[in-house]
Amino acid sequence: MTFRNLTNAEETILKRSFNNWGIFEIFKTLRILIRTLFLDAVISDPKHTLTLGYSNGTEFTEPEKTIKRTKEVFVHSNIKYDDTLFNKIHPVIVGLKIGTIKNKRFSPGLNFAEFVVKHNKNMDYPHVIINTKAESLIVFGRDIMGSSILSYFKDIKENQQAIILNHNKEVIGLGKSRYSGRLIIQPNVITIDTTQDIGTYYLKSENRLSKSIDKNKDHSL
Repeated sequence: MTFRNLTNAEETILKRSFNNWGIFEIFKTLRILIRTLFLDAVISDPKHTLTLGYSNGTEFTEPEKTIKRTKEVFVHSNIKYDDTLFNKIHPVIVGLKIGTIKNKRFSPGLNFAEFVVKHNKNMDYPHVIINTKAESLIVFGRDIMGSSILSYFKDIKENQQAIILNHNKEVIGLGKSRYSGRLIIQPNVITIDTTQDIGTYYLKSENRLSKSIDKNKDHSL
């Protein structure tokens, strides 16, 4: 589970995403690290079989490297540390995971949404604000009916990722719009598909961290 600094290509991808969400100015203030995750790996070389999990430093040929690879993006504290010690101890997690890079595209997560809400005070990014009844359903992964939306980003487009906020403008999820403009609030129709919600996210994060810590303990015995 090795962390590393951004490549030039990854930096370009992230700068573009930060700009699209209206928070480009904070990019240079963050220390961002990458951790590579290999998924569903049945690689072309019959001598190798890579199972679900994190890269352990094994060297692969170039064609093998491009198969089913997802890069997790973390924002790390700017506090200085000894790089040699950092690489030696192989930390389980470093800072906040803000999303993933796959196929040269950045997919933001809920922590990234928190950055957007905190730093883009004008709220000129795709979002919807929902009522209290809908909030209690969305934290368990339910989709959003148009009649549950109190307000929305006026330039929202069809099939666009949007931040889901409660009436206090707190992040409770991420979704994808089915409609654009005023069609987003049409009644008795699901207009936003929930793709991430805080209930599922925090439960999965706790389980993942617990398993990683247990695994590291086993290796130290």
